[in-house]
Amino acid sequence: MGSLQVDLTDNTKGVTTGHIEELRKLIKGGSSLLAPGEDGFEEALVRWSAAAQKPAGAVFLPTNVSDISAVVAYASKQLLDIAVCGGAHSTAGASSTDGGLLISLSKMRKATCDPSSETITAEGGCLWEEVDDAASVHGLATVGGTVHHTGVGGLTLGGGYGWLTYKHGLVVDNLLSATVVVASGEIVTATPTENTDLFWALCGAGQNFGVTTEFVFQAYPQTDVWGGLIIHTPDKLPQVVNAWNQLAPVMSEKSLSGGLVFARPPPAQGAPMVLSVVFADTPDAARGKEAFAPLYTEAEPIMDTTSVIPYKQVNRMISPPVSGYRCSMKGVSFTSPLRHEFVAKQFEAYAAFSDPGRADKVEGADFGMLMFEFVDPKKAAQRDNAATSFANRGAHMNALVMPMWKNAADDSVSRQWARDRAVDFEAELVKSVGGRKKGANEAVMFYGNYDRESIPPPYLAPLFLLLWLT
Repeated sequence: MGSLQVDLTDNTKGVTTGHIEELRKLIKGGSSLLAPGEDGFEEALVRWSAAAQKPAGAVFLPTNVSDISAVVAYASKQLLDIAVCGGAHSTAGASSTDGGLLISLSKMRKATCDPSSETITAEGGCLWEEVDDAASVHGLATVGGTVHHTGVGGLTLGGGYGWLTYKHGLVVDNLLSATVVVASGEIVTATPTENTDLFWALCGAGQNFGVTTEFVFQAYPQTDVWGGLIIHTPDKLPQVVNAWNQLAPVMSEKSLSGGLVFARPPPAQGAPMVLSVVFADTPDAARGKEAFAPLYTEAEPIMDTTSVIPYKQVNRMISPPVSGYRCSMKGVSFTSPLRHEFVAKQFEAYAAFSDPGRADKVEGADFGMLMFEFVDPKKAAQRDNAATSFANRGAHMNALVMPMWKNAADDSVSRQWARDRAVDFEAELVKSVGGRKKGANEAVMFYGNYDRESIPPPYLAPLFLLLWLT
């Protein structure tokens, strides 16, 4: 094959009234197209992070794949700027468009579970709570998000870590097939044996390969679990770090996942606290508490909400506010054991930035958090980084720097605070891996679902068509 060149100049266009008229003629299956000012239009623009909202030129609300096919084919030919919205959880603005065509899958949120084949089928607009609910009826579960209102599409297409990653790998490691409307309008099924290049790309490379309208996942028998929050005061941070350093090497062996979180939970009346989110994959409360014993023996907690709960409740343990705030999710990485001085520095930075009493306070910053995710990566790292387009399989773990704020005037300072934390994490990570820029298995040590550096949607059509034709 000879070398190929693609012009990535943004030649896309905004939606005009003429486009709206033509698009409405194409819709035949009960879907709808909304123009600015029409009922439901503004509601369709709302995102989990208000900072990610943009004023689309039109909103397409499909109810079936055929209508999506017709609309995508037309929009591609007209070079319309296209954005696809699944769960509306993107903080980078990838699910929004300024003046272009927004394809919102919010009317396609059906999730079903087949207990005989132990599979789950989810439409492209589903949230993880709908997947969890459908599977739990049959005593099943799959690897899903750690927050119940995260969209299935975004998390899956970015790779996807979850509470069950320790034994089942990533979300994409449990993806059996996907139905995709590609830029030409063709409806394609991608599996490990059919349209394999496309399937490889979908498993971690993000949203730029078409509109994924359906996912089929492998499910597994799942009992109730033990989990909840264990809260310590800041003066106990060294002991809590000791506890997590003891837990990290044995998490898979003991069927555990969790996280060390800096936040200002409501019971603390605005004070910054050290939270441990704990998950033990067992319905035995005594066994769960024993497995997380270091969090009790190293320092006595001031609050303990742990109990035996249905698995579907686990994704509701750390759900942040769902609307009205602006938010950034900066993804960083770390290795265990954690160094005390480094963790203490991050806690001090969080406490200072989120302090509602400071003279130059950022309104709403007390709703943000910083989280070290102790999700054992060993199972995911058993696959080679070239096996899928997800290239972050290694011995490191992810951390989330998530500032939240109320006013657009604070966008710059809030995002800069997150960038500063990322610089700290990167420097610490490079030290921990001996100065190398890549981790075990040549992992990039960067989780794109948290801080996506993607090619924007205007390039969806030429890039995917290039891949499809070659």
